[in-house]
Amino acid sequence: MHRCFPLLILFSLRLIAQPHFTGLRGGITLNVLGTAPSTMISAEMPFSYRKGGFWNADAGIGLPSAGRKNNRPPGLEAGTTYNFILNPYHRSLCSPAPSYHSFETYLETGAALSIFEPSSASLPNELYKNTYFSPMGIIGLRFHLVKPRWIYICKARMTPLLDREFAVWGGFSLGLGWR
Repeated sequence: MHRCFPLLILFSLRLIAQPHFTGLRGGITLNVLGTAPSTMISAEMPFSYRKGGFWNADAGIGLPSAGRKNNRPPGLEAGTTYNFILNPYHRSLCSPAPSYHSFETYLETGAALSIFEPSSASLPNELYKNTYFSPMGIIGLRFHLVKPRWIYICKARMTPLLDREFAVWGGFSLGLGWR
């Protein structure tokens, strides 16, 4: 019996930490400013679900702008955030698995790194030729509109940059996730 005790604890922790929100398997978002210097499409992969939230990793690639000159490559972005549920649904002994909320709100905090080459002809030549690595913090609100098959995602973020060369202080994202 004492050999099975660690396994019993391991499996019981998973049962105790039932999430109080609707799980998300993955998603695609369109980011405007924020972690992107302009517009970016990114893929999201939630992991490590906890009782009060989940970790989320995302990576994206910038969309080419119509006025882009000199064929500059699109920017890249990667980030990790923790999402705290602000309106959890309540479980009880009588209702251990209540139906989902149709609208969920999260506080999102984390960090991201954006890699890009500026494409504005108005910049001095020495700035224009460089590739920039722009680390930033992320804080914002994340909203999920939950439907039986899909989860519609809307994010409003503040992204204070550590490098102030190209200051983008915030942005928003719209996306689609699946359950």
